[in-house]
Amino acid sequence: MLKERHINMIAFSGTIGNGLFLGCGTSLAVAGAGGSVLSYILMGTVICSIISSLCEMTALMPVNAPVMEFPRRFLDRGVGFAVGWMYW
Repeated sequence: MLKERHINMIAFSGTIGNGLFLGCGTSLAVAGAGGSVLSYILMGTVICSIISSLCEMTALMPVNAPVMEFPRRFLDRGVGFAVGWMYW
């Protein structure tokens, strides 16, 4: 028996699927098939490297709110504040 949260998750995943489908169509129209594949590979590599770096820093120094704490600690207090503001 489906509960309310199950139906909400089905609706949520359907919305995301439509958004991805429409976004792919726009990128295909602008860049073509090769350009779309190249851009997805490039951005996937960038996102994977950012997440890997964040995971390694979190394993090295477990802190609360690492997305805001690491820029503050390793770069500058102002950068940490700006990242926290944008993250919020």
